[in-house]
Amino acid sequence: MSTETLRPNAAGDETNITQRVPNTGEANWEDVDEAVADNLTTYVYNNGETYLRDLYNLPAHTGSGTINSVTIYGRFYASSYNPTQESCSIAVKTEGIVYETFYQLALKEVWYDKSVVYNTNPNTGVAWTWTQVDALQVGQSLRKPKAGVTGRTNDTQIYVEVDYTAGVALTKVRNETEGFNEIVLKPRRLGRIISEILNINEIINKGRSLGRIISE
Repeated sequence: MSTETLRPNAAGDETNITQRVPNTGEANWEDVDEAVADNLTTYVYNNGETYLRDLYNLPAHTGSGTINSVTIYGRFYASSYNPTQESCSIAVKTEGIVYETFYQLALKEVWYDKSVVYNTNPNTGVAWTWTQVDALQVGQSLRKPKAGVTGRTNDTQIYVEVDYTAGVALTKVRNETEGFNEIVLKPRRLGRIISEILNINEIINKGRSLGRIISE
């Protein structure tokens, strides 16, 4: 098995979350794209009662082979009060449709890693294609963790892991086949050489026998 990780590299079809940290002119996706989560250093958040959603584009894949699953990871945090409602989601857009999985975080001021595994494309119900992976958008919906009070839900990281079985390159198959053929052909050539040597020895032996008959 092989795994390829894809992280946000551009805004997707939706940029609805308006609050971010450090908010120094960066795009939302730049606050959730780090390889190692930096938690309260960069993140997007929402302190409103209503969900707001972002979607982000991903870079093109570099792997090849059969896709076994696509997993989306998010890292979330609730401030001020212990959550009493769902306040965050992992969102994925494929084939023009957004699919979301919502979470209620257990405690305030604790980071939670959440993930959703799709063994098949949720739209088609069959195995993912690399074309679908390249067109994939991921993101999150956020709202405050407890209604009627001050609070917010943060997301510091979101990314995709593609699990796949690597394909064997055609050139490798060809080379291995040619190597196999060479191994098979070498004994055949050797056999012909041995046969020719035996024929020569037979002629020599017959000549010696004839010489003894004449001398006698």
